[in-house]
Amino acid sequence: MAKAPTWMAAMVVVIAFAALRGHVHAQDDAELVQVVVELLSDSDKEVRALAMEQVRTQAKGTAATRAFAAQLPKLPADVQVGLLRALTDRGDGVARPSVLELLEASGDESVRVAAIAAVGALGEGGDATLLIGKLGGGSKAEHAAARKSL
Repeated sequence: MAKAPTWMAAMVVVIAFAALRGHVHAQDDAELVQVVVELLSDSDKEVRALAMEQVRTQAKGTAATRAFAAQLPKLPADVQVGLLRALTDRGDGVARPSVLELLEASGDESVRVAAIAAVGALGEGGDATLLIGKLGGGSKAEHAAARKSL
């Protein structure tokens, strides 16, 4: 049996999100958040991209942000980068502690760069010291991200 094209699978997910969005609106998006959390780990890059868009624009509230940020250490580096960017776009500072933990724990440069950018957007005044410290250590990409974040 032939496998359905990826775009077809993506359309099914979009339709499911639309239906789910209407269904859970009165339930504080708890079901939507759970679906998005599951899709963040999907093996299909396009499905993960749809999940990231839901993180950015659809699932509202600090509880949703906490749930998404809690997934950071559980994901592969490339997905961590995408989720860090989505959380940055989301603009909810409640993700800050998870971002800081990942920044210190990650051995992947691309993750650290994305986390530095997220700290710049989601951080507090005291995080300036951390960002200044990143100017003196790490890679050129980390220096550039810290400079931009400051």
